[in-house]
Amino acid sequence: MYCTQCGALVDESNGFCGHCGTRLYKAPGPPSREDAFPAPGASALPPQGQEYVLLSFGPFGVNTCNGPYSIWRLHRKNSTIVELTNLHILGIANTRLGIGKLVPIIKTSRMPPASFEIPYASIISAQLYPHPLNLGMMKVLDIRYRVGESIAETSICYYNHTLERAYDIVRAHASPGIKN
Repeated sequence: MYCTQCGALVDESNGFCGHCGTRLYKAPGPPSREDAFPAPGASALPPQGQEYVLLSFGPFGVNTCNGPYSIWRLHRKNSTIVELTNLHILGIANTRLGIGKLVPIIKTSRMPPASFEIPYASIISAQLYPHPLNLGMMKVLDIRYRVGESIAETSICYYNHTLERAYDIVRAHASPGIKN
């Protein structure tokens, strides 16, 4: 075996090159037959009824809003991770990052963190439209859904391609009669 840094001949049992001190890594061997051909009957999809993530994005660049999206409305910016699973849409408050965590005295916002859970079966309508300020890279996904007897609305603003994928997932998993 040869050192990848200096090219000196080294013993395979050594963890480091005796000449230059570089850490030695063993090259991976060829893939085994089990890796190349999975066992018959092994499914790539998770079992029926188990929740799995289809698309996840955020927190940076994500703006969420309760109600229809407007530049005059209060937004929660860069504080929400959005996950679309096979069962529902989740808005998870990002508590790992932010000035409020680093310096507890400074508050970044007086609003509570954005958290929402929208089951696909409760969605009444979903619309995808351009950002109100005509920002070329941004779109808004506006979702109206039932919460008990009332109707709630959540708007998510993010980049074009990701929200287009999210809109396709919502349309594929929501009830067939949703309005666009």
